Amino acid sequence: MKEVIDILRQQLIICKRAMEVSQKESAALKGKMGQSSLEELVRQLEPLLAGLGKMEKRKQKLLVSMGEETLGAWLLKQPDSAEKRVAEQLLGKLQQQLRRLQQVNGQSQLLLQRNMQYINYSVNVMTQVSAGTTYTSPKDAEPQLMRGTKMFDKSV
Repeated sequence: MKEVIDILRQQLIICKRAMEVSQKESAALKGKMGQSSLEELVRQLEPLLAGLGKMEKRKQKLLVSMGEETLGAWLLKQPDSAEKRVAEQLLGKLQQQLRRLQQVNGQSQLLLQRNMQYINYSVNVMTQVSAGTTYTSPKDAEPQLMRGTKMFDKSV
């Protein structure tokens, strides 16, 4: 039980630190911080995620040795004790922290996608991408070739 509590505590500490870095990363993606700080935050996050992965492997190895698939299932089979209550509390906090971390990372991913779309749009405007046909006739199996008209030409 002590090893389980130790693993959960370490995972919770790593998750809290990863959450702090991820929130700063999200703020940087919103333009509230400079580009260099974003790169530094990514460098800080990488070892945290690697450490979290190592702890998860350690937990899975322990679960296999105990013959269980999940820590929650193993805890249900344990007799009621102070250590069991501590482990349950830590597990609940860890699951909650992981859900919050997923939300923050999902928001960051959305911000990255929007920034990438904006960059692609800007590059297309600067390179004056030609517009293709917007439709084809039902008889044509293949779309027509590109027209010579520019996407943002005034005569379109």
